[in-house]
Amino acid sequence: MKILLLIILLNLTLFAGVQKVVFDLTSGKIKTIEKRVFKNIKFLHTTFKKENEQLKVTVVISGSAYKYFIEDLENSPFKNEKSLYGEQQHKTHTAIKELIENYDVVFEICSKGMAARNITAKSLFKEVTPIVNKYYGLIKWQNRGYAYIPVA
Repeated sequence: MKILLLIILLNLTLFAGVQKVVFDLTSGKIKTIEKRVFKNIKFLHTTFKKENEQLKVTVVISGSAYKYFIEDLENSPFKNEKSLYGEQQHKTHTAIKELIENYDVVFEICSKGMAARNITAKSLFKEVTPIVNKYYGLIKWQNRGYAYIPVA
């Protein structure tokens, strides 16, 4: 009987308590990204932690969202979008680094869309990883049990 109880407790410990989500980020509006991705991840992490659960998050970037994940704006197709420079770029990069360091968030970006927009991998924030394409990432994460949330 004790062995059966031990096996049940071990299974509950190993297989329960992890929530997983992949955000399909295509929005080109920084307020949407800040509210629906950056702030929401922190909120969800805190909420699940109160329930003794862990939250694992991946953000797959494509569409109009590319411009917020570029460090070298001068050598990008967004060099004339002055609203991206200075404080906004610093604020976005700080949020990305905080989510990675404190919440183990993974940021991936679609290489096909980058190529179509003439964005090079070396122009990205170093914390963002190029992947084959958006669909590859979304399929991979959803087949690993991640819930899908679109952010357009």
